This record gives sequence, C-alpha cells and structure tokens, in this order.
Amino acid sequence: MSRYIDLLSDLFMVYRLPPWHGNTRKRLVKSPRIFVSDTGILHTLLGIDTFDVLLPHPVAGASWESFVIGQIRSVLPERAGLYFYGSAGGAEIDIVLVLANGEQWAIEVKRTLNPKIERGFIEACGEVKPSRHYICYAGEERFPLRRNIEAIGVGDLMRELVEARELGKGFAGQS
Repeated sequence: MSRYIDLLSDLFMVYRLPPWHGNTRKRLVKSPRIFVSDTGILHTLLGIDTFDVLLPHPVAGASWESFVIGQIRSVLPERAGLYFYGSAGGAEIDIVLVLANGEQWAIEVKRTLNPKIERGFIEACGEVKPSRHYICYAGEERFPLRRNIEAIGVGDLMRELVEARELGKGFAGQS
C-alpha cells in the first residue's frame, strides 16, 4: 500500500500532511495524513456529480478539508511549514502553519455554516501554543467564537496568508 501512496504522491494526486512535533510530553500521532489533491477527481471516482449529492455524502468533510489544504498550499512557498497535530488522547489541529520567525497558526477546518469549537482543538492549542487560532468554515463572515479563536472563510484566510507573506514574515523553509 505504501508504494501506491508513494506513486500517487509522486504524480501529485495525493498530498501527505506531516505531523507536527514539538516539545511536548504528549504521545503524538506520527503517521502523515493523506489528502487527495484534486477533489474533482475524488468526486468523479465516487460518482458524486452534483453539490446536492456531495453535501450528505460521508466524504464531504474530508473533501472540504482537502480543498482548504490545497488552497493554503497554493499561496505558500514550496517548503512551507504545513502540518497537522494529533495526540493519542484525541487533541487535534487540522492544520498547523509554522512561519519562519517561529510564529505558529492553528487552523481547524469545518464544513458547516455554524462552526463550533471542539474540546480537542482547545487542548491541542494548549500544547502547540499558536499565535493565531482559526476555525476555517464554509461561510464568508468573519467573527469571534471565543477569546483568541476566530471563525474565518477560505477567502479571508487566503488573504491573511498572502498578507503575512508580503509583510516579510515568510514561512518555515523560505529563504
């Protein structure tokens, strides 16, 4: 199976999101997460031909997460610090961005118009200690959910990332 994943990765059909490892006493997930790079191909292979068929489908959440990760990757330098965080206890952050200056952003991805903060995200943020906390959701409004945690649409998140890059903060791996 590993060889097939390697081949699909080499063909840019899947993307491996590596786990974040920092100074923590928690037992962390060590295997990368695999995402399909082109959600259109995924939907076609699954026979999902309309939005109405996609919405109730079990793959909809993972497809949305793949889409958001693809959008983030499109505005980052080639060697960006893009990871996920997962502990054996269930604490999780879908995306951890690491900037060249050491700043970290936590991004949880939700395919909903009413995003909610989960306990696992708060616990994981306590370990990672990001400077920004976002819940990227399927809407367009931007609003606070809790102190230091903001709901943000994909478009606004992309603008934040481009602005950070233009301000010279750069991302890990960028020279």
